[in-house]
Amino acid sequence: MARQSAQKRIAAAESVRKNITYLMVLNDKTQPQVAEYLGISVPTVQRKFSDPQRWTLEELISLSNLFNVSVGLIICGEIRFEKEVLRA
Repeated sequence: MARQSAQKRIAAAESVRKNITYLMVLNDKTQPQVAEYLGISVPTVQRKFSDPQRWTLEELISLSNLFNVSVGLIICGEIRFEKEVLRA
């Protein structure tokens, strides 16, 4: 049971990473631009992309404002870059 729970957390974190990456591409934003917007260093943003469980709620809210989407879309949404479809 604990293993299954850990796998779900990893899958959710990977979804957050993918969604943020897609939103950055759709909005023509780079990691340095995201770092500056969040007030953190580029290496910190890079670490967050390598371990998506590191994103704080405050950072996710800020990113939702930057990309003009809901936090729910970033966390649980399905963003399909090829069709540019955003839905939560």
